[in-house]
Order: sequence, then C-alpha cells, then structure tokens
Amino acid sequence: MTPLVLHFALGGQQRAASFGPCGPGERREFLLGREPGCALPLEERSVSRRHARLVWDGAGWWIEDLGSRFGTQRNGETLAAPAPLAPGDRLLLGRLELRVTASDLAGADADATLLSLPLTEDPAAASPPGAGAQERRYRVLLRILDLFAGGHDLDAILAGVIRLAGEAVGAERGFILLYDAESGRWRPEAQAAWQAAGAAAAASPPLDAGAIGQVSQTVLREALESGRSVSLEAAAADPRFDGAASLHSQQVQSLVCVPLLLAAEQRRLGALYVDRRTAGAGPFAEADRELLETVAAQAARVIETEQLQAAQVRAEKLALLGTLVGRLAHELKNPLYNVRGTTENLLAKLAAGGLADEDLRARLERVLAGIDKAEGRMNSLLRFARPGGGQRQAIDLARVLTAAAVDSAPRFQETGLRLERDYPRGLIVMGDAEALEQVVGNLLVNAAQAMAEQRGTVRLSTRTLCRLASTPDWVEVLVEDEGPGIPAADLERIFADFFTTKPGGSGLGLAICRHLVAEHRGSLRAENRPAGGACFRLGLPLKELRS
Repeated sequence: MTPLVLHFALGGQQRAASFGPCGPGERREFLLGREPGCALPLEERSVSRRHARLVWDGAGWWIEDLGSRFGTQRNGETLAAPAPLAPGDRLLLGRLELRVTASDLAGADADATLLSLPLTEDPAAASPPGAGAQERRYRVLLRILDLFAGGHDLDAILAGVIRLAGEAVGAERGFILLYDAESGRWRPEAQAAWQAAGAAAAASPPLDAGAIGQVSQTVLREALESGRSVSLEAAAADPRFDGAASLHSQQVQSLVCVPLLLAAEQRRLGALYVDRRTAGAGPFAEADRELLETVAAQAARVIETEQLQAAQVRAEKLALLGTLVGRLAHELKNPLYNVRGTTENLLAKLAAGGLADEDLRARLERVLAGIDKAEGRMNSLLRFARPGGGQRQAIDLARVLTAAAVDSAPRFQETGLRLERDYPRGLIVMGDAEALEQVVGNLLVNAAQAMAEQRGTVRLSTRTLCRLASTPDWVEVLVEDEGPGIPAADLERIFADFFTTKPGGSGLGLAICRHLVAEHRGSLRAENRPAGGACFRLGLPLKELRS
C-alpha cells in the first residue's frame, strides 16, 4: 500500500517523514513526540514527549492524540477521538504544522524514515522521485538517514555513511575524518574508512588505523579552511595541488572532499573524502558532489548531536557524583555504625565469657548484614562512576535476563512470589552485560518489594518493535507486577536522584538505572497496568534478530 508522508519545517529546514508501506489487514502504530523512542522524534518544545499516534488499521491511516499538553488538530479541528487521514490534510501538533501527502517509496527499506533535506519544491506538489540519478540520490539518502535515526553508535553511523555514500557515487575509497578544533589536529581514533569491493590491491592499500596518512593533508586543509568542497577531476594535473605528494604517490585520479560543517556556527567538525585511483577512471559528476554535500551536512548535525549528548551525559555524571560524594558518608554511616557497635559489644561479651552460641550467631549475622548493605551501596556508586559505562559488545539479551532472574531468585523465594519468564533467545543488542543485568535485577527486586504484603506473580518478558525498519530494530523488556501500582504524580519522579518512597531507601536505584540505560541509547519508563500493578519498560536498539 502507498505509504503516508508528513512534511514539516523544523530547525530552519524542510523535512519529510515516510511511514509504510503497510499491507492490508495488518495493524501498525507509529508514535510522534519528543521522546527518543518515538518513530518520529520531534524536537519542538510545544510537542509532548508522547504527543500523538499514527495508526494503519489495515485499510487506511488514522491519527490519535495521546493526551498531549497542547493538543492535536486536523484541518483546524482539535482531535477528541481518532480521525482518518488523507492527502492534503494539515496537522498541528502543538505549534508544529505538518502536511500529509502520499508518495511511492517502493524500494526504500525503512518503515518510518525521517528525511532532513533542503526541499525546494512545495511538499504538496512534490512528485515521486524519477529514474536515474535523482532516484538513486533519494534512495541513498533514505538509507543513510535511516542509519542516523536507528540508534547506532557514532562509529557504526560513520562506517555505514561512508560505505553507502562511496558506493552511490562510484568511488573506490572513502574516509570520514573528525577534527579537533581545540588542538588543531585531526583525530586519528575518530575516523571511518571504506574500500570498494574488487578494488585492485595495488591501487588501494588495506585500510587500517593509519588511514589518515592515506588522504592528502593539503586537500583536507583546503576543504576545512575554505569551508567549501574540493573537487579534482584530474588530480595529478591540477596546478593548485602540485605540492600534494600523496596524490601522486597514491595515483589518485579524481576526488571529492567535503567539509563536515555546521553552517550556522561556521564550526568545522571534519571532512568526508572519496576518490578513484584506477587509471582512466573518470571524474565525479556534479550530482555526485551535491549528493556528498547533502550527506556531509546531515552527518555534521548527527556528529554534533552525538558529541553534545556525550558531553551532557558526562556533565550529568559529574554533577551527580559531586552530590553522591556528599551523600556517601550519610549512606554508609548507619550500616557501618551498626557493624562497629555490634562488634564492640560482641568482643566485650566474649571477654566476659557470657555469650551463648545462638546469641553469637545472631550477632554475627547482624554484622554480615551491615557489611552487605554497605558493600551494596558502594558497588552501586562505583558502577555508576565507571567511565563510559563499561565494555560494549554484542550480547544475547536472554542471557542478561536469565542472569538477572537467577540473582533475584532468593528475594522471590523469601516472599513466596512467582517469577514468570517469557523471552526468546537471539535478541542481540550492543551493550555492557553487567550494567544491563544490574538494571533488570533492580527492576525485579523493586517489583518483589512492591508485592511484599501479598502473593502473586512478577512477569519478565520481551517484545520487538519495528520503529524505523521493516524488520524489528527495537526491543522492549517488560517487568510487570501485581502490586498497588505507582501514584500518577510519581511516575516520572521515581527516576529522579534521591527520590524514594521506601523507608530507609537511598533513592539511587532507579536514577542510576536510567543513567545506565541512557548510555545504551535506550529508554526506561514506568506506567500503571490497567489490571493493577506497575509495568517498567526498558527499551534498547536491536542489533540483530537470530533464529
């Protein structure tokens, strides 16, 4: 079926988002809002975190407001119930206006793809991309923009972008290099390199961590300092670069080098470079340069966003750690005081010879309990303080969930609760297994504590979602209990630092969990179940689905 396309202006640029195609009889839902987990994230202050929902019901498209703060309008009428959509409809989400059109995106491999292109034509009059170069450019951009929105880390994004861009323009090699403006040097550890399949080994040496040395520094400097693309049709014969020895030694025939530039601030982040080295290889076309410039402009914004997010995470950590240091003595004072008091009393009674075996055992158990409590607090703080959140690697989520369930089993046995598990193997995510085990374990223990005064079942399960692709690209871990639920006013506050409703609680558990999940580019939220009890949803980018 023909997909639905939304056109809108955001950040001073015209954008478009495509949803579908969806088949007859199937039901698909796409969230719109400011929350990172939405199919279409909209960074507009008047848009709520989960503002509205697009629904394909098997026969047509509908839109539904999700109780947003400023409401949703269709053609000037505020929605009080789901409303059907048709080409030409105008939507208003808060103050953000969107125009509905239909477009044939056959061949695009994304179910919800966000474009961020300078669209010169009126979106309402836009026609489907034509054949040839225009169609190729459109589809390559769809695939690259899917990478930008797909929850990958920066290294994976850069590697995917240079491969797709290089293949699209018929290059033999390609590089994305990042520049450190403070030091005035290129960052050798922050680069991506690609080489076309079948390129002659003599003409294209293996790419490795020294790839920066295989790119002409003269060309890079010209692109970076001028803020304009450098395009050489016959590199060896261009008088501007007679002194560029590497162009001659590596037999570069033609090249394009585009600066990664934030135009509004004139801030240079790096460069995108492609070349051809086979003798007789023709020059890159003007359309190739334009495509690379569009990709570079989008890549610069994504790189900036990634760097800002990383800086924000570091700043938040430092701010929280500063507070934690002040709270550390308070958090450990009581358990250590109890250990000291019990131990001194025990020594005094042993010296007097007036201590029975049972009394000795009970006092020693109190000492161990105090030590366990102090160690638990320390481990929680040390894990959070660890730079970078631990080693990232491909892990089967089932192993993480099983390990967390096993570690939490004593708590369920003590309280007589039942833990029901329902998740498959083969859900592969990129992450720190130990950190994710801590998050899931904390959620399970919280669920058990919420049901301490009753019998019942805690359910640990998963579900996969297709947010931006036709195959699952997001997985949610659900921890559901049958307890009293969470007061509505506390649903967001429970993740705040030092907020707790438990007697003697530190208020650190869920705050640290959300920070750990954020480092995995995931989401963590809580809601109340209609049937009673609470549900915590841990969302993570899905790297692979193995059978």
